[in-house]
Amino acid sequence: MMRSVTDSHTTMMPNRSGTNPTKRMTGSNLFTLFVLIVIRLGSAEILSGLRFVESPGNVTSSLGKPVAVQCTLQGKGEDQGPLDVFWLKEGQQLDLADTNQMQFPEDENSWLVISELKIEEVQLSDMGAYQCAVFSGEEETLSIEGYIQLEGLPHFSVEPQHLSVVANEELSLRCEAHGPPEPVRVIWLQDGAPLNNLEDPISLSPSVLNISGLNKTSSFSCEAHNRKGVASSGTGVVTVLPSQPHDIKAEEITNSSIHLSWHMGFGGIYPISHCIVQVKASGEDSDQLISSQTVIAPNTSRLIADLEAFSQYDFRMACRSSQGVSNWTAWMSVSTSEGGKHVPTPILILTETSAMLGEPQVLETLLTSGRRSPALIQSARWRGLTQRGLFY
Repeated sequence: MMRSVTDSHTTMMPNRSGTNPTKRMTGSNLFTLFVLIVIRLGSAEILSGLRFVESPGNVTSSLGKPVAVQCTLQGKGEDQGPLDVFWLKEGQQLDLADTNQMQFPEDENSWLVISELKIEEVQLSDMGAYQCAVFSGEEETLSIEGYIQLEGLPHFSVEPQHLSVVANEELSLRCEAHGPPEPVRVIWLQDGAPLNNLEDPISLSPSVLNISGLNKTSSFSCEAHNRKGVASSGTGVVTVLPSQPHDIKAEEITNSSIHLSWHMGFGGIYPISHCIVQVKASGEDSDQLISSQTVIAPNTSRLIADLEAFSQYDFRMACRSSQGVSNWTAWMSVSTSEGGKHVPTPILILTETSAMLGEPQVLETLLTSGRRSPALIQSARWRGLTQRGLFY
């Protein structure tokens, strides 16, 4: 296929060797080269009679704006009518481009084809070199390239998002903005207050903000600067959640109960309001709970009763603040002891001495903890204690 480029121009390359290139060639060689060039260009013109009298111009626009470029093809000859003009971007044909083509005669032996390429909302991917092409048999005729460039305020491809983090844990936020024009520099804002300046290394886009930890819920955003002005990103809110409860222990185990204790996690400036204890039989799915109990802060223990003897149970916990709930702890397995159904131990409550009776008034009740033996309670009765006391 023969290719000709019309409306073209020649740019002389610098002589890197320092010698005059014309001195390396004889006059006859130069004449021969000139003749060959003329013959090639002349034959292309004679074969096709086609040339682009207007090539796409250079366009500088802003992101999202409409852009239009056009070229004009001139053809001569009675045997050849107007041809379709195709658009190329970076040398590749645009099959789905929005184009409009008009054809009309110029005189009896020539005609013009005007082709226009439209981009309704120009994007970064539209930047590049554009040219027109026409095919006639084995011949391809090309226009000179025109360039679409974008300049304007920076635009963001990555900006802060909403997320939740555990109090005092490290996190990283990312902000990425683009021109053209470049460079683009970023200022980070926390709750509206700047965290850096344009001279800091962190300002060069793409920018990553590393935070050692937060103890309060905060909002983050970015300002992107280039020589055209300033653009602002969206705002991402980082919510601070309490950390998991820890040091969970089975303080006391009977054949029908397990007494748990724990330490609450850290919630930042937000106090923990309550914790949740979930219990299930070991091996069962987490949605088959035996119980889910709420323990109001500052209590940090709970008696899980009415369990089967010599059985294994799984426990997990989470705690809540005004900002939300912590992550659940891993399931912890604990087994009850052997024996029949647990029988509550009688607990003695001694009250002050009744002046009328002249002796301690004894009131017995049943409680479920069973931490003191009946023998101890009987000993307290015989000692005639007159001070109110509760034995567990």
